[in-house]
Amino acid sequence: MKPYKIKPNLHFIGRNTELAKLAKIGKQKEASIIVIYGRRRIGKTELIEQYFKKKKVLKFEGIQPDHLRPRSKNEERLFQLQQCLHLLNTSSLCTVVSGILSTFSFT
Repeated sequence: MKPYKIKPNLHFIGRNTELAKLAKIGKQKEASIIVIYGRRRIGKTELIEQYFKKKKVLKFEGIQPDHLRPRSKNEERLFQLQQCLHLLNTSSLCTVVSGILSTFSFT
């Protein structure tokens, strides 16, 4: 697995307040979870990508649906939320991250 390479977006403007908040969180000496939410198509993903464009990043988008058990949209959302909360369990998260990092080449 290789870090995700983020290309600078020359059309990315007007998000200085949000970038400053991310920078403040990034300077902390402890782990943080950042939740960014809002209407669709307003640049949430682009904001994150432009903040991290000079850093090595692992990018995960959503949780793979379980096709073995068909669910309604609401059931699928609940399932994915439960999966996210499970990953937030410290030992589970550390196991997942250490497994991923062991495949990285930081050169």
